Amino acid sequence: MLTTGKFFEEIVSMLNNFRSEVQTFSALGLTDINKQSEKFIMRILNVAYNYELINLNKGKMNFPGLDLGDAGEGVAFQITTTKSSEKVDNTLSTCIKYKHYQTFKQINIFILTKKQTSYTLKTLTEPNFSFSPESNILDINDLLKKIEHLGPSQLKALHDYIKLEVQGVIESIRENKPTEEKVILDIDASLHESKMTAYSFWRSQVVIKTETVSVPTIYNKLNAFLLHPTLRFQCLPTFNEAIRQSQSNKQIQYQQRLQTTHAANYFYGHAMLLEPSSISIEKADYTNGNILTNLKFEMISLLTTILFFSKLAKGNFEIEVTIVMKTNAVVYFLPTDSLVLTKSFHSYTLESPFTFTKSITNVHSSTLTELLQEIMHAFINNETRLRIGDPFITILQDQTEYVINNLKSALGINDYSIQ
Repeated sequence: MLTTGKFFEEIVSMLNNFRSEVQTFSALGLTDINKQSEKFIMRILNVAYNYELINLNKGKMNFPGLDLGDAGEGVAFQITTTKSSEKVDNTLSTCIKYKHYQTFKQINIFILTKKQTSYTLKTLTEPNFSFSPESNILDINDLLKKIEHLGPSQLKALHDYIKLEVQGVIESIRENKPTEEKVILDIDASLHESKMTAYSFWRSQVVIKTETVSVPTIYNKLNAFLLHPTLRFQCLPTFNEAIRQSQSNKQIQYQQRLQTTHAANYFYGHAMLLEPSSISIEKADYTNGNILTNLKFEMISLLTTILFFSKLAKGNFEIEVTIVMKTNAVVYFLPTDSLVLTKSFHSYTLESPFTFTKSITNVHSSTLTELLQEIMHAFINNETRLRIGDPFITILQDQTEYVINNLKSALGINDYSIQ
């Protein structure tokens, strides 16, 4: 087990590596680095300074020149790779022009690279708000000084978050694309609203590769496929007009962002995105402490979308399935009432983050069982001291195929109805 000192050492290494990557690609003129880094830096600032920053560029908020803000604390940040005095002057002038100081009394500039040793500023911020280059211009070094004084639990949580996310942010910068391109659920906002600290996240994307299917066609055909309300509720509950958020010819989005449950301190949210030839499902659970999951909702929704596209196909088909699971806590797989039946009585935990992609060309029950088995490899035996049990979960194939057959029967599909 890592000590507090080791956690901090690894945080220093990871953030310095992040800064090095930012400096390299900023020098190449990439323009999206700031946006790609905002959420990552926001979470770190929130932990380090005990803020509740949110993204000011989302929704109907209008704060030109600012990226993150905590209205309760009256604190805002601009996130930038440009460290010049001119850049800081431009930001301060914008804040004065739009009277951002009426909402945020403290305005900070966070430099993703390395700030200058000194600044010469022309903009007068008094009497509207105070601004000092020494205290209001920050970079990774300033952040590390603050992190060093965090308590053990905060330090570990921050270490685990950075370790989980930093490589994905770096890869998005290298590829010059948004970090979480089509993720629907806002985990940060839900954690804040629910006052929970732990989350687990699932995303499945099912794409039919052999045909081009428009969003209106998917919508109409899916309505016919799940015509009975009970069947729709059991197999694809997120396909619910009551939670439809937006629609166009290019995509339709459904979202139930935060739901309470009968269990104390336990919340969940789910979402669905229809795009050309593609259906994505997301589910997130929120609580304090460890999380138990049987993946029943997730697996039934996944199989339903696979079976839907197989029935929609006009001949031989290829369906690509991509699964993402991640958490900032410990997630245990709970076999009770799960879709997959296992013979294990040991504890298995999610090895986060987990990403898996597989293409299938038939929906035989054996094929779908094999798919679920590969997904279950995300969970690892955590009883390492005694080396008890297999390292991975092994599902019972015959029994799981029987469960899948029942689902296929309810949806009017068998192994011989799909050519």
